[in-house]
Parts: sequence; C-alpha cells; structure tokens
Amino acid sequence: MLFRRIIVIFGLGFFALVAQTVLFREFLTVFEGNELGVGCFFGSWLVWVALGALAGRVRTRAYTAITTRFEVAVLLYIPAFLVQHTFISNARTIAGVQVYEVFPFAAMAGISLVVNAPLSFLTGFLFTLACQWSAEEAGLPVARVYIVETLGSCIGGVVVTLLLGSGYAGETAFFWGAAVLALGVVGARYGRLLRLVPVGICVVALAAGAGGRWAEHNSRLRWARLLPAETYQGRFTTAQARYMYGERENQFMVMSGGGICEVLPGGEHAAEVVALHLAQKPEAKSALVIGPVALGICTQFAALPQLERVTWLHPDPEYPPALNSVLPPRMRAATSRLEIPAAEVRAFLRRTRNRFDLILINLPDVTTLVLNRYCTEDFFSLLKEVLAENGVASVRISGAANYIGGELAYLGGSMLATLESVFEHVVLKPGDESWLIASDGENLSSFARELSERFAGIEGAAAVYPPEALLSLYRVSNGRIPPGGRGRRRGASAEHRPTTQSPALQSAAGVTACGLAVFHRRPARAAPRQLMGFRLPHCALWAATGDLLAQVPPEGLAGASV
Repeated sequence: MLFRRIIVIFGLGFFALVAQTVLFREFLTVFEGNELGVGCFFGSWLVWVALGALAGRVRTRAYTAITTRFEVAVLLYIPAFLVQHTFISNARTIAGVQVYEVFPFAAMAGISLVVNAPLSFLTGFLFTLACQWSAEEAGLPVARVYIVETLGSCIGGVVVTLLLGSGYAGETAFFWGAAVLALGVVGARYGRLLRLVPVGICVVALAAGAGGRWAEHNSRLRWARLLPAETYQGRFTTAQARYMYGERENQFMVMSGGGICEVLPGGEHAAEVVALHLAQKPEAKSALVIGPVALGICTQFAALPQLERVTWLHPDPEYPPALNSVLPPRMRAATSRLEIPAAEVRAFLRRTRNRFDLILINLPDVTTLVLNRYCTEDFFSLLKEVLAENGVASVRISGAANYIGGELAYLGGSMLATLESVFEHVVLKPGDESWLIASDGENLSSFARELSERFAGIEGAAAVYPPEALLSLYRVSNGRIPPGGRGRRRGASAEHRPTTQSPALQSAAGVTACGLAVFHRRPARAAPRQLMGFRLPHCALWAATGDLLAQVPPEGLAGASV
C-alpha cells in the first residue's frame, strides 16, 4: 500500500516538472524571452499554485470523491497540460498583439495570469490532496510526500533537459512525462486491466512519433501567422530553440520566437553593412561576424576576392551547422568559403589563434542577460585580443532617422561608454539601424566622401554595393566622437552591472524616459517605487543566475528554478 502511494506521488512530481519546462519554453517563444517574461511566468505560476493549494484544503463532496480515487484523478494533469499549451500558443491572438509587435508588459502580466491557470492551479490542488491522501490511507508523513515529489521533479527535470538538449521537441517530452504519470497510476492499481489503458496510449503515441507530428503541426501554424503556409518547408530543433524554415520569392528564411531570424540572400541590407565596414578598413583580409541574421552578411564578405577568411559565430552554437544542412543546394555553395565553428562565442574567442581585421557584433536589442554578455567591458576586451593591429570592431544598436527618445539615447549612451572604456576611437554610423565602430587605430572616419572613395578602391566592391550610396549613410557633419582616453566609464556595462540591458528592459516595462533619467543619473536617489518595481527583482535574478543563464538552455531554467 505504501509503495503504491509513493509511485503515484513520484509520477506526479515527474510530470509536473516536465510539463512546466515544456510550457515555460513555449511561453518564452510566444511572449518575450527576457527577464520580464521569466518573472511573469513564474509569478503567475506560483499565484495559481497557491490558489490551488488553498482550494485543496476545502472539504466538499468533490474532495471526498477525488481522494478516494486520487491515483486516477492525477490523470487530470494530461488534459490540463493540453489546455494550457493551447492557451499559451494562442496568447498573442487572445491579447490582440501581433507576432511582429513587442508584447507590452502590462498585457503580458495580465494574460500570463490567464494562460497559466489550468496546470499550475491543478499542481497546488493535487499536491495538497496528495499529502492528505497519503496520510489518511497509508500514514505517510507530509515530509515524506515532499521528499518523494521533489525526487520525481528532480529526475523529471534531468530527463526533460536531456530530451530537449538532444533535439527532441517539447511535445515528445510531454508524451514521456505522461507515460511516467500513467505508469504510476498502473502501479497503484495494477490489478485492473483497465488501468493499463493510459500507459498503452502513451507507449503507442511515442512509438508512432505522435510528439514529432504534433510539433510539426504547431510549427506550421506558427509559420502561417507571419508568412503564407505554403512556403513552409520544415523545422529543426536545438537545445536553445525551435527553428522553422521555408522559401518565399527566391529567399530562404528561418523563423524562431515568432520572428524572422535569417534571410538568404541578405539583399541590400547585408551589402550596406559590408560596405560601411570595409570603408573603415579597406585593406581588411579577414572578418568575424557574431549574431543572428548574419549569414547574408558573411556571404557578401566572402564574395569579395580580398577577403581570405570569413568566420560566423551564432549565440546558439548548434544553429549554424543545422541551418547549413537544410539550405537549398544553390545557396549552400555560397557558404562554402565560410568558417562556421560550432562553438560558443566566448569559448571560441579564448582559444582561437586567428586575428581578424574586422569584427561585427550584429545582435538584436539587448533585452536579456544572455545578450548583455556580448556588450560588456569584459567581452569587448576579449574581442580586442583577437583583433589584428589597428583592427576595427563594431556593434549594432537601434537608432532613429531623426529624433531619438530617452530609451534609445540611454541604450546608445551605455554602449558608447562601454566601447570607450576599451577602445581609443569610436565613430557612429547613424540611422534606424546604427553602428558604433571602434578601433585603436587612427583611420576611422565619418566623412561620407572619404569613406565612399575608400570603398570604391576595393576590387569588386561596386558589384556588392554602389560606393556613391555610402554618401547617404552619414550626415554632412563629422560624426566622430571626441576621444576621451580609455578607462572605466560611468554607465559602462559589465557582467555584474548590465546597464546596456536596463534601458531596453525598462522600456519594455513601460518606464518613461523621465524615469530612466532619474534612475540612471541619480540611482542612489531614485524613487523607491522604481527601485522596488524593477531594479531589485532584476538584480536578484542576475545574482541568482549569473553566468549560469548563458550556459543553461531555456528548457533547463524551469528545473534550475526548482
């Protein structure tokens, strides 16, 4: 009798962690993958767990009916997961937020309370009943129930992380968790043949590849929200994310997290990026490009005869080789000259012996601690070690065609302060997509005519980008930023002080430019509401995770939190 109770509670903990991890991964994909999204998920999850636990203490007729058949009642977890997964997948539709829009924090906080309800409420409810059921039926102390359930959660976290880290879809992990849960039910009532049905269903589903087919169906639906369904071709999964790909109008596109993360050929944008960097370093023979949506830039670099080595690094090390394996043959030839090491960015920079004339950091806005790792003094110092003499390093930031608001100003200011703490000279290429270009050499320029003439002197440059078009990329006035010497700068970003991330994250949270000014210029005198509302949770998460956040893929964070 005691053993039967234990295996049911073990299965309860195992499935709870598997389900939470899969749902958390889906949540980060649909919402924003930053710390605000993480806080919304776990905050709303714990609220519903608490409410479920309170509901489990209310003794009614339903309470008696459930406790007498508790080992069967735990199977309610399976439909609850399906309902919650459907809610999360369609959260943007429910909230009226398009896939290409930033999810407002207020709407995110509200909708997360709705979509997180089914499974999290049931978690608190069933665990409370499990404690009472075990004590009444088998005399199992509450402390033992905690231990058994935690053991199941721990093993479930390890299993789901291994599955997702090996490239299995979250839907497949769900079927494994459901099989273990059903096995616990069978173990409690193995004398009845009817109890074998749940296990049989899960085993047959796993054997038939139902998880993969379900994942394929969900991927196709997600693709159709942004692009025509007929252009979808397939998907692949890494430890960090799920990627969908297809072709439209002779362009190969990859989608992840609700947005396009790769386009090949790169088109005019990629050519423009190549031109403005080669104009700063016309004799460059090697280039390193870091970031997503960068394969088109790399192929444009490789198309020039003088570039002997072009290397591409991606924040997801498994992504480049997986992408190369699904590229159409006509496009795969364009990547043959590229060096694509399947390595984590910092690990590659520490061990490589190559030196690069150009290094481009082509990242989206820094809204997560993971991205902030690529915009710190430590990282720029690491880049400097692999730069050739008088080499050029650059960082992409969001800008504006004319007026720059407070959020963008503080984002750019923090990035500038960080670069100036490492490099002697920095120039700005302005615009909606701005570039801060840094070097210790004396050849940086922001004079459009001079840069156009430099680029025109490169063999084959005109075939990539018209040199005269560079005249429109810079303002008439000199955009060189006055040098102030290297050294620690106020506002410079570091591992323990992610100032580059703060403006973007606070902007997503709806903090005004005025609030940003108070917070960044006079942090010691900032309003208590601002400190309690944003900075303390932000710093607590940083202190709790630190470098771990960059090493643990999204599917392991739910387990780490427990």
